[in-house]
Amino acid sequence: MIDQTVKIHDQYTFEIKLGFHADNENDKDDYNMNIWMFIPDSLDINRSTYKKSDFYRDIRTYTRLITPTYHLDDLAKEDNLPFCFLKKSIEELITTPERKTQSDFEYHAKMYISIVKSSLRDEINKISAESQTETMDKMIFSYLHDCNMIRKMYRNLWQEKIEYNVNTEAQNTFRFCDEFLSNLMEYHTFRLLSKLDKCFLDKCNEFRQELLDLIKQETTYREKCHYLNIENDNKRKNRDFVFRMGLLKKYVECVLFLDTKKKKDGIVAEQLFLSLAAGIAMIFATVISFTFKQRLGAYTLSLFFVMVISYMLKDRIKDLCRFYFSKKMNKHYFDHKIDMHIHRSKIGTIKEAMDFIREKQIPNQIQNKLHRSALLEADNEIYTEQTILYRTRLSIDTEKLCSASQYPLSGIAAIIRMNLSHMILKMDNSEFPLFCPAPQIGYKKIKGERIYYLYFVIQIQHNSQDNLKGYRIAFNRNGIKSIVSEQKQR
Repeated sequence: MIDQTVKIHDQYTFEIKLGFHADNENDKDDYNMNIWMFIPDSLDINRSTYKKSDFYRDIRTYTRLITPTYHLDDLAKEDNLPFCFLKKSIEELITTPERKTQSDFEYHAKMYISIVKSSLRDEINKISAESQTETMDKMIFSYLHDCNMIRKMYRNLWQEKIEYNVNTEAQNTFRFCDEFLSNLMEYHTFRLLSKLDKCFLDKCNEFRQELLDLIKQETTYREKCHYLNIENDNKRKNRDFVFRMGLLKKYVECVLFLDTKKKKDGIVAEQLFLSLAAGIAMIFATVISFTFKQRLGAYTLSLFFVMVISYMLKDRIKDLCRFYFSKKMNKHYFDHKIDMHIHRSKIGTIKEAMDFIREKQIPNQIQNKLHRSALLEADNEIYTEQTILYRTRLSIDTEKLCSASQYPLSGIAAIIRMNLSHMILKMDNSEFPLFCPAPQIGYKKIKGERIYYLYFVIQIQHNSQDNLKGYRIAFNRNGIKSIVSEQKQR
């Protein structure tokens, strides 16, 4: 199974998040992903203006484990697996204060908070999507109860086991995770309030006080523990809060990110082909030299000119062979190969490659997914758009993945962020003057907005399945305006 979401990440960057779930029936899983990007000719993005190095500078890929899935009400029970692992790691650290037990405690604390974070997000999304009034009542009551239980269970560990029994490093780990948990509780409760305010005002009024009490309790708790709080009119403190939130997020979620090692793909084959190209050129030069030496004799002026010309041609033949072999290699090899590790155990590889391709190389099924207007299709026949193909091959060793952790790991998530700043360099101004009729004065001048469209199709192949999904990005000099999925234009 493959999860796929595309969203705006920031003003000039969009994000593709893919969840590759490992199939436990297979020892290995292979996924092929192609992203076809169709760029308007007016942006002047082509082979000569946009090199591979530019593309890889604009794109950034993160690979991480899919967070183990637990319902929030399961995490509110003391016998849940993540909490049991955390509690056991603390007991082992107290009885055997060694580097290994310290590392195990840090790992389980971070995993526990990461799982809570994912469960809180999923629970808020479920409540927001619920339409039945009675069911929503139960879900909000459950959310309040579960949040109270989770924070109580976690913080009781401090008083019972940690406060006076472990070293400073372990205490810092506990406090950093505790601060992040407090921020999560507050943030997701505000999210729920905002959603209820927007769509279910009656429900918001009914539960507003309980939800605000939860937020107030966390604010008071952070003050007591000397954690940072948000203040209404304190820009500097709020800036520090945002910065610290980012640090805490990276600190906690680092346990989910894989150790990766990137290198060039096909290095040995490339050197062999380069040697072969040099050999072919040398054979040509040597044959010419031997042949004319026998006919013209040794050390004549004619032989001198023949040897100079043969060496000139030799260099051209060498470059032509290198170009030919390079094109052949691109079909079978990738630009980069990335090895993925968990605790020094290799659990898979990712290969990636990018190139501009011709229109005749684009399969019909990809073209059919674009859903472009007839006018835009007619325009593309005159001003040919450029097509970038970014292809990725992901191989997962399912057996090693499942045995790499005590937690139930379901697969790997790949997060691809593409920055479009390069593509706005030659855009026209976003504002465009327009005129329209107006009473009394007859007409008035208004501002229109100039928009460019970038279409792309994500193709994922796994076993016998071939999943295709098309998107359209509207953007201009001011940034990305919208991302629309498979919307047919007329």
